[in-house]
Amino acid sequence: MEEEASPPGLGCSKPHLEKLTLGITRILESSPGVTEVTIIEKPPAERHMISSWEQKNNCVMPEDVKNFYLMTNGFHMTWSVKLDVFSANKENMRLPSPYFHPNHRRLEPSKKAAKFSSL
Repeated sequence: MEEEASPPGLGCSKPHLEKLTLGITRILESSPGVTEVTIIEKPPAERHMISSWEQKNNCVMPEDVKNFYLMTNGFHMTWSVKLDVFSANKENMRLPSPYFHPNHRRLEPSKKAAKFSSL
């Protein structure tokens, strides 16, 4: 599975991403000086990935968490902010995934996800 980007200027094309970002996509797109708003969604986890993670970590995820990862496995949203006529800053927001990319054999929680989940 490949990561999929929402087309710039169209907001989140998937309702669950709109909810995850709390509508920030539309706010950014309508803000003066903000350009190139894109969101790249990671492909959903598969059941066997979740089972492997549970076995490796000797725990059972609650059903709602499993359902969440079966729906989305994280995203990366970027946007640029035009500071003056000649410069722009690239900003971003991530929802980290506890899994490596599906092409990898080993499944481990990422360090970022571990920090994120411990908050």
